[in-house]
Amino acid sequence: MDVQLLWHKSIILKSASATKNAIFTADLAEITDRSGVYLFFRSHGDNSEALYVGKANNLRVRIKQQLNNVNLMKGLENSASGSKRLVIGEFIGKKGLKPESILPKIEFTLIRHFVAMGHALLNKHGTVIERDSLTSDRTELKELIPRVIYFE
Repeated sequence: MDVQLLWHKSIILKSASATKNAIFTADLAEITDRSGVYLFFRSHGDNSEALYVGKANNLRVRIKQQLNNVNLMKGLENSASGSKRLVIGEFIGKKGLKPESILPKIEFTLIRHFVAMGHALLNKHGTVIERDSLTSDRTELKELIPRVIYFE
């Protein structure tokens, strides 16, 4: 099965004003109400690090909810320096493929990908997914056997 996501331009999260209870805000008009996945991340220079991966049947509604999720927003606020951003991947459905059946698989795959890359995700109720690493001292097959593998 081939699945396609259309990744939109990333949105910079802005600090909320002192009069609001929110920590970050985003222009929700820039976010589609279609199904897909979303990624909160931080960007510092040329480097980016995933902080949270989620899925939604209606991206605009879900992201609005997440911007009011104090644990998640505190986690983003307390992450390493850099601008906090949001990017959405809009689900491009094929005939007969329902978003609600495939989005959990896409979310799971992206979470595992970022953990394997060494990113510390906040996907467990605003706390970091604990990750361990396996380091290999290898003299052969360096293109096949990675030096470091991250896992949870």
